[in-house]
Amino acid sequence: MRSVTLEVKSVYKQFSGVEVLKDVNLEAASGEVLGVVGINGAGKTTLMNIIAGEVALDKGTLLIDGEEVTVQSPKDAEKFGIALIHQEPVDFAHMSVAENIYLSDLPMMKGLPFIQRRKMEKQAREQLQRLGSNLNPGSRLSELSIGGRQQVAVARALAQNARIFLFDEPTSSLSFKEKQYLFDLIGRLKQRGATIIYITHFLDEVLQICDNVCILRDGRVASSGPIGKYKLQDVIREMIGRDLASFEHRQPRGSRRELLRVESLSAGTLVRNVSFSIYSGEVLGIWGLMGSGRTELVRALLGLYPVSAGKLLVRDGVSMRQISGRQLLRSCGYVTETRHDDGLFLPQAVWWNISSAFLKAFEKQPFFAMDVRREMDAGKTMAERLQIQMPGVTYPVRQLSGGNQQKVVLAKWLLRQPEIYFMDEPTRGVDVGAKREIQKIIRDLVSEGAGILLISSEIEEMMSLSDRIIVLRGGTAVQEVPYAEFSKEHLMSLGVGNGSET
Repeated sequence: MRSVTLEVKSVYKQFSGVEVLKDVNLEAASGEVLGVVGINGAGKTTLMNIIAGEVALDKGTLLIDGEEVTVQSPKDAEKFGIALIHQEPVDFAHMSVAENIYLSDLPMMKGLPFIQRRKMEKQAREQLQRLGSNLNPGSRLSELSIGGRQQVAVARALAQNARIFLFDEPTSSLSFKEKQYLFDLIGRLKQRGATIIYITHFLDEVLQICDNVCILRDGRVASSGPIGKYKLQDVIREMIGRDLASFEHRQPRGSRRELLRVESLSAGTLVRNVSFSIYSGEVLGIWGLMGSGRTELVRALLGLYPVSAGKLLVRDGVSMRQISGRQLLRSCGYVTETRHDDGLFLPQAVWWNISSAFLKAFEKQPFFAMDVRREMDAGKTMAERLQIQMPGVTYPVRQLSGGNQQKVVLAKWLLRQPEIYFMDEPTRGVDVGAKREIQKIIRDLVSEGAGILLISSEIEEMMSLSDRIIVLRGGTAVQEVPYAEFSKEHLMSLGVGNGSET
């Protein structure tokens, strides 16, 4: 018989007068995985933070095993066996695996201020083995990948007797192998009778590992039920309230003006002897498996990693002239891989972020003061153009949803209007609706004559947007694949080293 562990009843929450959750109800049972999905801003993360005690609800009740409970802090959540596994694990990188697992309950020597390290590492090893993990309890956390740190976070939760696990976008930064391990780990937790709530933008994962799904739209439950009653298009329709228009693979465009030429670029062991050109009206895709050197290549191009060999040439009228990476960085648009780290000024307002890449356009002459009114007007115009959902341009960027934050990143470069854009995972961590809007922005930029270098982990996105794709492996360009030869199988075989190489 199905045993409901957690119930959320008629939960409401608002921030700054904006309703984020409206009469939300859901149930999660032991030995099951409940998928919670919705577009950015639907209220998923707020709901998880309420359950985990990190955000207080305004109205409504939480029940565990049929009993109403009050969860006002993470400590309360821990007491009731609730553990939130963040997208980026919250941990202490300078401490060991064992110390991170038992941080809140370190085994101390009786009457002495010293840790019983042997006992702690033995207990940590037992917790890890319960998860099928072979991590060394004595290793520093800084030595681990994101996937390894997630294992430590789950082991810590088990050590605290957690039985309700909330996973918030756990696979967004994982390799394929780490993702498969996580799914196996969730399967083990299910077998132990744990209750699991799983938030993700990757809808194929929901169909693969979840038993039930709860779909949020505009802060309400749009639909919920057993996963077997949904197909992928059903989930998308419920998320956005309509059928999603599909993009056909567009016909490849002929090459136009050469905007950038890269000759024999090398940067340490990360990038080795890579050459290519970017043309106007074209998307050049750079694809490879994790660790292939995609991001390192772009950062070396832009002078953010030291270059050991090679040169860059850009279009200057009718001829090409050599420039440095830093000069290229000052003249291009660069959508970074991680918007929170180096793409946005999170505490600042939307208009402030949008104008930040083009400040010289708003200088007052001759005193070099800033024309703030013009900055705000420009920010508002770009926000309206990209349909950024927000209370106003003075709203702090950190309070926007992920998809709207990503649109702000794009808006600041569109305001600058460079000829060349470097876009590293421009749709990572955004919902299907925002993803299509961003893809449309890319298509529009290309139709206006821009040249774009695109990095994406998603093969389907890469093939639908690119004119050519250069496959990287181990920092080396293995092969340039023309549009006519695009296929998942061909790209994967080149990426793993089983394809023909030129």
